[in-house]
Amino acid sequence: MGRHGYPVVPLAPTAEKPQQPSLGMDLGEIISLRASAVRSESRVGVRGAERPGKLLKSFQEIAMSSTPVGTEVSFLKPPKPKLSFDGVAAPSGPSGEIKSLEITTNPAIPRKVDEAVEVRAGASVAVGELYSAGVGVDHISRLLSLGLLGKERKLVPTRWSLIASDDMLGKAMIESIVDAPLIGGYLLYSREALGNHFAILLTPRPYSFELVEIWMPGSAWAPVGWIGSDKEGNTGKKGYSLLAGGYYAARLAVLEYLAQVGRQASWPSGRSPGATGHLWEFGW
Repeated sequence: MGRHGYPVVPLAPTAEKPQQPSLGMDLGEIISLRASAVRSESRVGVRGAERPGKLLKSFQEIAMSSTPVGTEVSFLKPPKPKLSFDGVAAPSGPSGEIKSLEITTNPAIPRKVDEAVEVRAGASVAVGELYSAGVGVDHISRLLSLGLLGKERKLVPTRWSLIASDDMLGKAMIESIVDAPLIGGYLLYSREALGNHFAILLTPRPYSFELVEIWMPGSAWAPVGWIGSDKEGNTGKKGYSLLAGGYYAARLAVLEYLAQVGRQASWPSGRSPGATGHLWEFGW
């Protein structure tokens, strides 16, 4: 779901997406995959989720499914081949306005998802219950984006729904760990993927979180380099993070680990796209 033109937004699910990008792919493979996916340009008001038309209702059924759904799609005009990039969104391939869409296989809708859509609980309650039932964060964000969760049903641009899901789940996990014992020592995790270097340092102290991002000189969005940081204490984040969605995604990943082991910790963490040095350059 795009956000340009809000509150009238484009329905952005792809008409053909044979494979999801993964960390096992290199950048060329991911760009090739994105270029082969045909996107919808059909637009609808965010309030359309209350009384969805046939096209939006089909997209909602697809979003509810836990497995890929077969479809037959026709466009008003043949989509023109193209590949576009910007500083925020993933690379996107050809797009066109959909004339009709037919679902050709039965969606596999988990019972808990069906219940959450039928019962109009608050969005944070529904998100928490779905996660506890084993529904993945990506699936939850799709439901939120297509206007299927919450007391007031509205379409939510995908970028916003991802951040909202990460934030709601993160806040619930903070509440679950702040009274847990401290971890038994210092733990350092690191990994590199797609030109990014990630590191997480957990320390045996009461919960707090700090994210540091370093964009190395010459990187795509920071030709002269850039350093930013944001943090929170044990009461959680007040207001929207200066580091946008990456803050909530990074926080959720480590909170999931702490909730799993039943411990709390304090950590700074970092992400340095294109970095070649060690994380110690972050000045911890």
